[in-house]
Amino acid sequence: MGTQRQAHDDPVETLQTLLQTASALVRSLSGDPEFLRLVSAFERIPTQDRAVILGVLEREVEMRRTVGGAPADLTGLQVLKPNPNARLYVRVFQKAATELPGDHDDLVLSTLQTARVLTFVLAPSMFARWRAAALEAFTLLEPEELDAARRVFDELVLIGDEAAARQSRESG
Repeated sequence: MGTQRQAHDDPVETLQTLLQTASALVRSLSGDPEFLRLVSAFERIPTQDRAVILGVLEREVEMRRTVGGAPADLTGLQVLKPNPNARLYVRVFQKAATELPGDHDDLVLSTLQTARVLTFVLAPSMFARWRAAALEAFTLLEPEELDAARRVFDELVLIGDEAAARQSRESG
């Protein structure tokens, strides 16, 4: 008695089924713009950060799935909503400088760097966010710090006017 090979034992048919399944999966996923965004974001995550970030995502998704199906009186939570302001990275600030660099060239370079960074806040996509953040930050200053900052900003306006006048004289 000869043994008959079953359809799933045929390597060509098995490969064909695998390719059809893979093709259907690729079509399904490539048609989902959020999935493509997720993959794109994941590719940009530094390799050393991926395990931690994936752990956070897995934990939060599991919590959502668990609470989403449990009665509110059991968990005490009625609804879990995505937090559009959530952060995956902790902001760590170095201790603020206690004095300015004493060297003239260092002062020029640090002032130039600060001025160039400030140009980014004028971008339409950034300005409202920067303004809200700046207002919050300045609210946190002590009164004497706020007064000092305002005096510096007044001086910067005068410096800007003087620099513009010099540029105008030099170019004209």
